[in-house]
Order: sequence, then C-alpha cells, then structure tokens
Amino acid sequence: AASAATDSSALLRTGFYFDTVIAISLYDRKDPAILDACMQKCAHYEDLLSAQKKNSDVWNINHSAPQAVKVSPETLALAKTALHYAKLSEGAFDPTIGRISDLWNFTGDPPGPVPDPKQLKELASHVGFEKLKVDEDASTIALTDKEAALDLGGIAKGFIADELKTYLLAQGVHSAIINLGGNVLLVGGKTTSAPSSATASSAAGSSFPSRPSASVSAGASSAAFSDFAVGIQDPFGATGDFAAVVEAQDKSIVSSGTYERYFKSDGKLYHHLLNPQTGYPVQNGLSGVTIVSDRSVDGDALSTTCFILGEKKGLQLINTLPDTEVMFIHTDGSLSYSKNFPRAHS
Repeated sequence: AASAATDSSALLRTGFYFDTVIAISLYDRKDPAILDACMQKCAHYEDLLSAQKKNSDVWNINHSAPQAVKVSPETLALAKTALHYAKLSEGAFDPTIGRISDLWNFTGDPPGPVPDPKQLKELASHVGFEKLKVDEDASTIALTDKEAALDLGGIAKGFIADELKTYLLAQGVHSAIINLGGNVLLVGGKTTSAPSSATASSAAGSSFPSRPSASVSAGASSAAFSDFAVGIQDPFGATGDFAAVVEAQDKSIVSSGTYERYFKSDGKLYHHLLNPQTGYPVQNGLSGVTIVSDRSVDGDALSTTCFILGEKKGLQLINTLPDTEVMFIHTDGSLSYSKNFPRAHS
C-alpha cells in the first residue's frame, strides 16, 4: 500500500510497479493525463525489464542463453549502462548475479534459507559481466554462459526514473518529485505552490528492489524555485527518523542499505547486498550508502557499487566522477561524506 501526505496544491499519483510503491507529484502543469502516461510507462518498463515476467526482454535473455536475443532499444541501453558500471567497479557491480540473488530468496515469505555453501560456490563460478554480450548493431543481447542470469534490478528503477523525468520535462513540467520505491528524482525545484511535505513509502520488492523509504518536503526559501529537502532514513531508527537531510534541486538521491531486504538465521543477519565473487552478503562496517547525482541510473548503480566496495574504495571512485557525491552510514551509526555532499543537517 502507498502512503502520501495529502496537499491540495500538489497533484499526486501513487501506484504499485516493480514490486514496490511509487509516487509521482506534480507541482506545476497539474494535468492528470500526464500522470496517466507516467503510469503507463511504468507498466511498459515492468513488462520489458522484469526478470520474473515471462517473455520480458530479460526473461527471454535468461531463457535463451547462450543464444542472442533481439531486444528493445531501452533494454539495449540499460544493459550497456550496466556493463559500464561493471567495468568501472571491476565487477563489484555485476548484472549477471541473478541466479545467486534468486537462491538467497530475500523476497520470499518467509525469506531464506541460507544457501548451501557448495551450491553458492558453484553458482558464483558462473557470475561474470564479461559473459554479457551487447551487440548494438544487431540490437541483441546474449549470455554466453547458460548457467548465468541477467538481473538489471540494481539499475532499472534509476533508468526508469530518468525516462519519466525526460517525459515530464517534454510536457512542460518544471517542478515535480518522482519516487520509485525510495529512488527519489527531483524535477527542478520547489515552486511557491509546492506542498509543505510529501512522502512515499517503499515496499519490499523482488524484480526491482525497493530502496529505503524517503521523505521529501519543501525547503524554507520563498524564491520562485527553491530546494526540496529529502530525508534519508536512519537504518537504526523508526520509519521517518532521518540520518541526514539532503537539500537539492534537479538531483537524484538513491540509497542502498542492509535494512532494505534481509533475514536472520541463527541470530545472524543476512542482507541482499551480495559480493558477486563469493555470493555472500558484504560485511564491511557499512549499513547504508546514499548517492546524490544528476541521473538516477547512475545513483542506482553507484549506491550498490560503493556499498560493495566499502568506504575507502567507494570514496575513491566517487572522487573521480563529476557532480556525484556519497554519504556512508556505518554500522556504529556514524556518518561520513564526500567533500561536497549537499547535506542540510544530520
């Protein structure tokens, strides 16, 4: 179920796509037809990119390996971006981890159990982004190893958010918030008519993992366009307790954390952020990572990447990228930031 602060000055639409709650709020150009089209686009991308939907592009790739499959331009572009981040991270981000993610069953009811170590080791031997072949000329994608499986869930929602923003801008919308299960993408800034607050709650997901619940509220400035304030959920607090607040316009704010999807077995917590080389959850002293960037697809990939790399290597990577900032939440509750992270307070 979705929850959102109601305000007569905003046109808000919520829905359930990608196995999570989404919310889109328009603060100008309040045309219901625009929101109708956004929901139709979400349904289109779910049918295209979900590994669980039979005959989606991703499903066809996984069930046709090692044969190449003709795919849509969107799937081709997304797979190309996933490969870019796999190479950039030297495999810390790897879109061929699908079978391992399925084995852990984090979205089951109940989730788990802990996989057999031998089975996990066997599946990990088939993970490797070099097995993903994207042929732009032929518009095809192939997995050269039939025991590997493509999973674009770590990057798809960011891609979709960016596509929705492009559409909104084309419709003349200059002030809006796109929230796909906690992936927050700001369109412009707050207008003088923007609501005092707007929230969207994320729900547990599978094909496209939900992000931590994010709260978005208007900034205090009285200028025509001022900053939105985005609250980053405290992984150790109750819902609505923020570890930090980001004030920004026209930015993407995406978080990854151990508190998103997990289960406990014999008193030990197992979370969904997996090391592609071992198949096991990463244990490196981090509980969460938040990326602020221009594009949501970049924030989606980098939040996972930086968590898996850890603070030192993750920060080194972020410092090489323009207009990209990171915040790390440590298991002891402390926070650390890149130099220009746009925090309001914590």
